[in-house]
Amino acid sequence: MKIVKEHIDETFQEQSDPVADMGIGKIDLDVVWQDTVVAGIQKWYKFLHDLDLTGKKVTFNDKLDKNNIENKTTIIIKQIKSGHMPYEIFLYDEKQKRYLLNVNGNLIIHT
Repeated sequence: MKIVKEHIDETFQEQSDPVADMGIGKIDLDVVWQDTVVAGIQKWYKFLHDLDLTGKKVTFNDKLDKNNIENKTTIIIKQIKSGHMPYEIFLYDEKQKRYLLNVNGNLIIHT
């Protein structure tokens, strides 16, 4: 007959919470962040990339004035750049004028 010795690496203190000390109920928020927010942003950029809008004529809502009044704009896209935030998508026309795409609006791709 063999004697089995168990060893627990957890150290408990008189004023500590043993459940928290053992990591029971622990959620790794970095993993959740990567699986939800980061994955969603990557999916968003892939969606935009797959539209292949460069050289195409599009109509979209562009916030142009300081009162946030939307104007419909039609351009032929020469370049697309992303800003610091996922909702900052900048479209450039043939004159290199920059437009901020309203991601809450519509995008019409002319054929």
